[in-house]
Amino acid sequence: MFDAGITEFLLIMVVALLVVGPERLPGLARKAGYWMGRARSYVQSMRSDIEREFQADEFKRMLGEQEEELNRLKRMMDETREQVKQEVDETEYLVRALPDEPAVKGDTAPRIADTTADQPADDSKPHERKPE
Repeated sequence: MFDAGITEFLLIMVVALLVVGPERLPGLARKAGYWMGRARSYVQSMRSDIEREFQADEFKRMLGEQEEELNRLKRMMDETREQVKQEVDETEYLVRALPDEPAVKGDTAPRIADTTADQPADDSKPHERKPE
C-alpha cells in the first residue's frame, strides 16, 4: 500500500505527539491501527474478489470452449447418423427389390450336386494360378 520506511514512521509519530499530546496519543495510535487493519482487510477483500472474477471469466471461457466442442461433436454425430440412415434405407430398398423366389429351385440343387459328384477328382496336379 504505502512505501513508508522507519524514518517516515518516526517523523509521523513525532508530529502526532506534538499535535495530539502524550495523553491522547495511545488512543489515537489504537484507532489508527484499527483503521489501517480495516483498510488492509478491505484491500485484501477487493483483491480476492477481483481474482475470483478473473477465475470466473476463465471458467466461463473454458465452458464456452467445451460447449463449442460438444456442438461440433453433436454435428458430427448427426452427420454420421444421417449417413447410416441413408445406407440403411438404400440397403432396405435393394433387399426389397430382390425377387421373392430363390435363385436356385429345389429340384435344380440335387442335379447340380449329382453332376459334380460324377466327375472324378483330379488331385494329381495342384491348381495353378494364371498371372493376370
